[in-house]
Amino acid sequence: MIKRLGKAFAVLLLLIPVFAGMRVVYGETDVGAKLITNVSIVNSHNEVITSIEKDDSFKIDMTWSLEDLGDLKAGDKATVTLPAEIEGVNNTYALYDENNNLVVNVIQVGNQLTFVFTEFVEQNTNVHGDFYFWTKFSDDVIENQINNINFETANGTQSVPIFIQAVDDSGEGALLTKQGLYLGTQEPKRIIDWRVYINSFDTDQVTIKDGTFIDFLGPHQTLVSTSARVVYGPSVSNPTYVEQVPIVLNSDGSFEIPLRDTEERIYITYKTETDGSLEQYTNRGILDALVNDVPRTSSITGYTPRYGGGGGGTGEPGESSSTEPSSESSTSSTTEPSSENSTSSSTEPSSESSTSSTTEPSSESSTSNTLEGLLNNSGSSHSSSSARSDGANHNKQKLLPQTDEVLNDRLIFLGIVILSIITYMTLKKSMGKSPFNR
Repeated sequence: MIKRLGKAFAVLLLLIPVFAGMRVVYGETDVGAKLITNVSIVNSHNEVITSIEKDDSFKIDMTWSLEDLGDLKAGDKATVTLPAEIEGVNNTYALYDENNNLVVNVIQVGNQLTFVFTEFVEQNTNVHGDFYFWTKFSDDVIENQINNINFETANGTQSVPIFIQAVDDSGEGALLTKQGLYLGTQEPKRIIDWRVYINSFDTDQVTIKDGTFIDFLGPHQTLVSTSARVVYGPSVSNPTYVEQVPIVLNSDGSFEIPLRDTEERIYITYKTETDGSLEQYTNRGILDALVNDVPRTSSITGYTPRYGGGGGGTGEPGESSSTEPSSESSTSSTTEPSSENSTSSSTEPSSESSTSSTTEPSSESSTSNTLEGLLNNSGSSHSSSSARSDGANHNKQKLLPQTDEVLNDRLIFLGIVILSIITYMTLKKSMGKSPFNR
């Protein structure tokens, strides 16, 4: 009996290191939308918008605070779901304080914002700040009426009423229009598809002869296309003639596209790549032609939707921090639209789009890897945080264990069960041979 018990004990000793090496890692705290204290929708002049054309860009301004949310630590986060009426984009933002200390990383994937906090929240109290990003409305809004855009905040649902105007497609001034649309789901978005519409009146198209379209690349852009696609006809999907015109750049960054004599609409498309430094990009174009046999020169500046965002944060240093307190939050160094544009940088994107214009492709979750990396990097500092009070834990929502370690608890339990069975069977067999059972 003693020999068998010794074997069982030896097995137990061999298995203990296996289970002792297992580590249970619980998920970060997610405070949800409780950090958002106020939301407003504003234009490029930071004026509150009450009415806007559906395809125009606007800025969503948020203020946030971690007060009354318990003791947060590096790696904790706040997940905020935006209203369906807001068009989702993919981007990442880093919010710093006035001393260039990183306060929080913000990851935007479609209509979800994730604020991932850094060690700043452990070293400071009264942490708060602001955040903004550019976007536009999705197809979920109803045109020509007031839409209530509902945001979840710390104080419940905040409703922002806005009158959504239908896009003006009357054709007035439609001899020459131009716009730029981002392609794909690049992070950040880099490729712009520039679209030029000539003679796009709804009725009474003009006659164009001896025409030339001259395009000027805007600031912070390089040409991607080696040729421009030129389509003649009622629409891009129903063309009467299509040609690829080689692009040869002039020394001033312009290029020329000769046009056929026509009474039909003309669509010209080509692509540029940006350096990602601006919230909005522009390109200028000139049409030089005989319009209804009258010499005419028309110019237009096309705009992309505004894209980007920023913000900042601040806090009061805790007992263990030597950082000087700040009285207000700072904003990040996000670059505003270039002043080199031919028109004022505060001009909103052109809303004169043709019926062939398409909305941006839906955002994919390509930045989810970025989110995972930020969470892992922030989470590595958990071990340095001080012990938290039990009362603060009531304000936290624990998530499930993280991926690749979710089976730890089950494996430990399974190991205990196996050891118990081995010990029981060994003891039972030994007791069966005991003289006391004979």
